[in-house]
Amino acid sequence: MGLAHMMRHPSIRKAGRDVFLSLILLLTSLVASADAMDAALQAIRTRAYDQAASLLQPLVQQGNAEAQYQLASLYRSGRGVSKDHTRAVTLLQLAAKQAHPGAQYQLGVMYERGWGVTADAVAADKWFRAAAANDHHLAKRRLKQGPSPARSRVTATPRPAENSVPGNPDELLRHAAARGNKKLFQRALSLQASVDGVDGHGRTALMEAAENDHGELVSELLRRQANPEQRDPFGDTALLLAVRKGALSAVRALLLSGAAPNARDKNGDTPLIIASRKNHRRILSTLLKKHANVSLQNKNGRTAMAVALARKHAAAAIILGSHGAIIPPEPAQETAGDLQDPAVLEKLAVRGVSSEGVYAGWSTLMIASWRGQESLVKTLLAKGAVVDWQDKQGYTALNRAAWQGHANIVTALLQARANPDTAAKNGQTPLLHAIDGKHSKVIKRLLAANAAVEYRPNGKAPLILALETAQQEVVEMLLDKGARVQISDEQGRSPLSWAAHKGLEKSTMRLLVAGADPALPDTRGCNALWYAATEGHDKIASLLAPLGEIDATDPQGYTALARAARGGHASTVRLLLTTGAAIDLANQSANTPLSLAAKRGHTDTVSLLISEGAKVDWRNINGNTPLLLAAAAGHPDTVRLLLERGANPKLRNERRERAHHLASKAGHQQIVAILDSFQKDSGWFR
Repeated sequence: MGLAHMMRHPSIRKAGRDVFLSLILLLTSLVASADAMDAALQAIRTRAYDQAASLLQPLVQQGNAEAQYQLASLYRSGRGVSKDHTRAVTLLQLAAKQAHPGAQYQLGVMYERGWGVTADAVAADKWFRAAAANDHHLAKRRLKQGPSPARSRVTATPRPAENSVPGNPDELLRHAAARGNKKLFQRALSLQASVDGVDGHGRTALMEAAENDHGELVSELLRRQANPEQRDPFGDTALLLAVRKGALSAVRALLLSGAAPNARDKNGDTPLIIASRKNHRRILSTLLKKHANVSLQNKNGRTAMAVALARKHAAAAIILGSHGAIIPPEPAQETAGDLQDPAVLEKLAVRGVSSEGVYAGWSTLMIASWRGQESLVKTLLAKGAVVDWQDKQGYTALNRAAWQGHANIVTALLQARANPDTAAKNGQTPLLHAIDGKHSKVIKRLLAANAAVEYRPNGKAPLILALETAQQEVVEMLLDKGARVQISDEQGRSPLSWAAHKGLEKSTMRLLVAGADPALPDTRGCNALWYAATEGHDKIASLLAPLGEIDATDPQGYTALARAARGGHASTVRLLLTTGAAIDLANQSANTPLSLAAKRGHTDTVSLLISEGAKVDWRNINGNTPLLLAAAAGHPDTVRLLLERGANPKLRNERRERAHHLASKAGHQQIVAILDSFQKDSGWFR
């Protein structure tokens, strides 16, 4: 029977229609599924993790391997769902059985580390090989490197990972920070955990503590020099994570320690924009007190005010409006004749005011001064506008004009006898606003009008603000006007310490000439030399080192030399040693400058210290020598140098561990090979 004849048969024609309809339904389902998957991935990219989890759930039930893999990743990290390694393993197993290479690799990691499943080196290797067969580059690299000690070790009693405490000090610190466990936190620190160590997701202990709002632990990590600007793979700093979660105490601790209030994530969102989106009003106010910029836009061109209004967060919009946030574009200037018409003045005064009251409580003069409408300002002044009228926040027209950097309007207001020293309720004066905005012309005109340069009890000193923002010419102007140098900020830092921290050589010299005390410590016990050494500012360190106690220590026992060595600033180390710094003075953990440099792999600094006579086998409080620290931290060049310069590889720490054991345990195969080669050449036995 021919094909054409067969298709004319009624039963076959009906079957054909059924198949055709089934294909249409299948294609429709596939398109809908693809659309839903695209929406879920977009939600993940924009960090809308709650929405992503909701979109992924029905796709998982349909057996979508990519959805299973993505939802497993959310359960692993605790983003958008409660952190659950067991659930993550279940989802990864479903996706891995469908030959999803990413899921196969991650399942291998889960078996390797005992996350959500009993640790099983054989199963881990199986899934790594499956992923490599599917061209997964990380799996290929893992197999090429050979099995790590963690994977090759077979224990008599496999270790279940759920509810267990990590053995690695860095992992223990992150574990404790995420859970707010102070006892484990202190234990990890006593084991020399790195405060900036990252896990497989690029997360630090500071990020974990901040996101979970453990403010005390955040403060302690920052006190121990944790980096608040370190970013995870999504581009988030600890502050961005804390704001996103509404973690107020963590936000306050981070800002108090100098975290950047205008940091941006990969979408261009600032902490202020995120707080506006989440309607975290107390965090908004906290950020604004730390001079968060209300004018910054994200990649979609939206400011914090635009986001607040789009979400109908009226209270947030009012808070932003009271700090100068605006939505409307600059209105066109009217002609001189129009400006004589009271109706036009009223129109200009209220144009662009949102229903949330962006300009609520502002005078016409204040609005015009803020917007830079010079002709209108002069007309209003000529008509007798009250020049020093204050709004509910205590701002005057001069405050607003100085804030925006409108120099000609500032001049007009000063000529109308505006008070240059009127402070708002938050302590901000016109001069402070001008310095904060780096408006040099406004600063000069305010100082010419004899604006006060002294410290205000509820505001920041102009001199410190100028140093904090690295404006050396402004520092010169303030000192010429008689600004005092023996003052401090809320953390006790003096102007000289700020100059040293920022590397401002000219300002440092001027402050010293003006009588600044180089030995004056801040509330953390750190003086100007400490800051210069920490940042590696050699010229400033050379100015300060001969003027004070060169071996002065902070509360943790760090000297300037220790800070320079820790940061790997070899030239600063050489300068301090030449000036007479004690080379083996240890901190509270009994780490010498050599120990600190070795732990961080600063090979040039290690070489210099040994050449100058540092004790190469010094033991810290845990019995670790520089060689043990370098081996555990994974610094092969430093290990090789220490061995060449006489470090003893036979020495053990308090746990009876040698360098070879520490390197092997941490998976540093190159260092193991270096130690084995040294064993062969020198004849020592581990």
